[in-house]
Formats: sequence, structure tokens, C-alpha cells
Amino acid sequence: MFKNFLLNEEHGANLQFRAEFFNTWNHPQWVGDTLNGGISTNYGASNFGAVTSAYDPRTIQLALKLSF
Repeated sequence: MFKNFLLNEEHGANLQFRAEFFNTWNHPQWVGDTLNGGISTNYGASNFGAVTSAYDPRTIQLALKLSF
């Protein structure tokens, strides 16, 4: 999402506010590959076959851009 604000009509200066959201609803996204430690493949372990890792939770990024 972004919003532009006109600061000076004569010179055409404006300010842009931007917001970016990743994993907005904060649902878990499980890591499924064994290279990143997602699923336990150690046959003798008590957590064999269990998903042991998840990706990062909700991330929000805010930015301001001044154009003149």
C-alpha cells in the first residue's frame, strides 16, 4: 500500500509513504526440506518425521520517499 502527498505544486515535490506486509495473517509456514532443518530424518530419534522448523513470522516494512 502506498499514499502520495503533494508538498509543493510549483516545483512538483511530493512525499510517498509505503507499507509492505508479508505473512499478514501470521499463519505458520512450515519448512519442508531437510537441508534447512525442517523435517527430522533421524530414524532413531523421538521426533522422526516431525516438522521442527517454521519460516519467519509476520513482517511489516515501512518507507518514506521524497521526490523533488
